[in-house]
Amino acid sequence: EIIISLEADVDENILRNILPGSFTKRGLTVSVGTKTGGEDLIRIIQNLPDTVLVSGIEMKKPVLDDVFLHYTGRSLRD
Repeated sequence: EIIISLEADVDENILRNILPGSFTKRGLTVSVGTKTGGEDLIRIIQNLPDTVLVSGIEMKKPVLDDVFLHYTGRSLRD
């Protein structure tokens, strides 16, 4: 998963044009599902237009609780 922190709100149509695959946008945070990790991260950085202001980007490997939450909608601890 790639997590992008934005400095300002960005229209989801702009994000669809530059992000590979599916993404979730919550406020100023965008989470992008990825299977190729580093390759997608490079592609995202290269395709970001100057109008999209980013305060941070991080790549996160999912842990078991993330996978469980994704498929069941609840945490392992619920």
